[in-house]
Amino acid sequence: MPDFRNKKLAAATLWASTQNMNLIVKEDAKSPFPYGTIAAQSPSADSQVAPGSRLEIIVSRREASDDEKTYHLHYELPQGKKQMRIRIVMSDDNGEREVINESKQPGSKIDLEIPYSGKATFRILSDGILVREREIQ
Repeated sequence: MPDFRNKKLAAATLWASTQNMNLIVKEDAKSPFPYGTIAAQSPSADSQVAPGSRLEIIVSRREASDDEKTYHLHYELPQGKKQMRIRIVMSDDNGEREVINESKQPGSKIDLEIPYSGKATFRILSDGILVREREIQ
């Protein structure tokens, strides 16, 4: 199963049709991601799936505010021997919200476009330990 998160719905639709998958699309008006972006999927990326299986996609339908900006967050996990629990938290004028909370393989890359308003702080935690913090305006 490919990772469709942070991509547009068209990518998942095309893949599902070529793989004979049953695509279920749900919407999330409170997603932290830009409108039309896939925020979550089930089954998760790298899962083994059979033709005819179900693919559930959650698409962001959050309306953008007038003063909204977008930050491109890039993070590469260090190499190692075990999975790490990665948590990305963002605080801005709209409050604090969790962007990611999932296990990742060593060496994985995270690339996200994250909308924010006003002054924002991004925190990346690996297994509960703060590994990066960045303020942007």
